[in-house]
Amino acid sequence: MTIGCTDVTSYGIEYSTTSGFTPGTGTQVASTNLSGTTYSSTLSGLAATTTYYYIAYAVTASGTLYGTESSFITTAVVSTPTLTASALTGFGIICVGSTSSANTFEISGSNLTAGDITVGPVDGYTFSTSATGTYTATLTISQTGGTLAATTVYVQFTPTEAIDYNGDIAISGGGASSTVAVSGAGTTSTLTVTTLDSSAITANSAILHGSAVADGCGGAVSEWGIEISSAQNFPSGNSIRIPSTGNQSGYTVTATNLVQNTTYYYRAYAINGGNYVFGEQKLFYTATISAGLTVNPNPIQRGGSFNVTLSGIRAGQDYGIRLFNTAGQLVFEQFVNAQVNFISKSFTLPSKLAPGLHVLQVASPDFRIEKPVMVQ
Repeated sequence: MTIGCTDVTSYGIEYSTTSGFTPGTGTQVASTNLSGTTYSSTLSGLAATTTYYYIAYAVTASGTLYGTESSFITTAVVSTPTLTASALTGFGIICVGSTSSANTFEISGSNLTAGDITVGPVDGYTFSTSATGTYTATLTISQTGGTLAATTVYVQFTPTEAIDYNGDIAISGGGASSTVAVSGAGTTSTLTVTTLDSSAITANSAILHGSAVADGCGGAVSEWGIEISSAQNFPSGNSIRIPSTGNQSGYTVTATNLVQNTTYYYRAYAINGGNYVFGEQKLFYTATISAGLTVNPNPIQRGGSFNVTLSGIRAGQDYGIRLFNTAGQLVFEQFVNAQVNFISKSFTLPSKLAPGLHVLQVASPDFRIEKPVMVQ
């Protein structure tokens, strides 16, 4: 590029915010994109909504030449409206028809236009601006534009079906929008009852195990235990019901006075809100009574229970179960009507008996058998 007889060594634009500024006192921005007789410079770092004055310049060996002054006005900075929301804790599993306690999240905004902010709706959830306020399916937050200070939104969960309620809470207004993830599930399950295995099976007793786990629906569990019967698939009520006082999530009961060599069926049960819930039916087999008279345990604890078994007797007779001390005095007596050819029955020993050696006797009008036992 040559101006007159001298080559141009540099060229560009000089600008200032002062009208009629003296050339050389402004800010120069060099250019290198000369095409024919025109070129351009990109000016950056300018202030918004401001008038700038500029002139073209070119430098030669003879000096710097300037063009005539022109001007332009920068535009205003346009800020995008923004809504932001914090995370919301999930509600977990809630009983159908009940309402959870409130969880919360916060909404804030900037550069908003005037207009209400709307929260929701989402099936299963209601909203309020206070913990004890009125909860509605759609919440309206009034604002006049600009900055929205952090606003707490209270959320309650009320499932109407046993399904998942997962989704996004829509938030919109003031020229912006956002979402908050929400999760929860409804349940109608009130109680899970499980029949567990049996153990310590003898000819006349067994320890039976069960579990009853409630999830809070339907109220507290008022009773739990085991039902037992010698009939398979026995209906409720046609059984012996043995309540438990142990931990309901894993309990045991002891079934006594069972018949030897017999199949027994049992199932766990629990009562929740007045309703009976049952576990699956299981079975066990009692052992065969050994020959002769047995007393278990021996020694017998005063005030404790003991079991008497005797096989090979005559059915249909009454048998006296008697306990004599070393002086020959009768200190305990009960009667058993033997419907079969054996006896297998538990008794409770009086706590007032004196300790020491005793004789246990099983007798009928035409039969008698004795066995020494120790009372402690």
